[in-house]
Amino acid sequence: MNLDSIKIIKEPSENLPFVVCDKPSGIPSAPLSAEDCENALSYVCKLFPSCNNVMGKKSIEKGLIHRIDTVTRGLLLVAQNQSFYDYMLSLQDKEGFSKKYRALCFMEKQFKAGEDFSITSYFRPYGEGHKMVKPVFENEGGYAIKKIGKKVLYTTKVKILSVNQADNSCEVECEIVKGFRHQVRSHLSECGLPVFNDPLYGKGHKKNPLSSKVFFEATGICFEYPKGDLNSYEIAPTWT
Repeated sequence: MNLDSIKIIKEPSENLPFVVCDKPSGIPSAPLSAEDCENALSYVCKLFPSCNNVMGKKSIEKGLIHRIDTVTRGLLLVAQNQSFYDYMLSLQDKEGFSKKYRALCFMEKQFKAGEDFSITSYFRPYGEGHKMVKPVFENEGGYAIKKIGKKVLYTTKVKILSVNQADNSCEVECEIVKGFRHQVRSHLSECGLPVFNDPLYGKGHKKNPLSSKVFFEATGICFEYPKGDLNSYEIAPTWT
């Protein structure tokens, strides 16, 4: 695992005490145990040791605020001090922290370039080992609602950026302000836009049968800090 392939987009400073990095696909965001060093967070904390002093929701996750799945390439946000970490948790509760994603998807039905819509649902775990999540909607029956656990609604905004009718594919941009595990990939699959090569929600659709690359990347984050000052970071997807 080549941790040197992680790119530091923004180093911490006195006025902006956080790190933004670009994590490649195949590298975990956070450690699974205290001894695990093969992950993006451990790499960031080695470069900027003060990040080790932040206490997160889990002690081994320190100041990691925005995490993404191992298969996903994209932006991570790590707090350098406790004050910034606590501020961002509060901001997330107020839905003031925006995250953007780009994906190449197979179109199970027709969409048009420029079309935009939202999908809102609860989520419940399912599948072998409960590795996947399934949207549950407010109008579904009582049994489905009972299986979701905590009743929190999550919204994904979707915009169709371009359409290729030749292979029924399209590029989309998604935005969320409150996230659940696998939310965007699951929502896209549910609305007829499974991500190419997604091992969990792609429904077998391959952009390139010889590649295992998942065409889904975390390309943008945006938040205010200090209050009134906008911090926005974006990266281009690797397929453009």
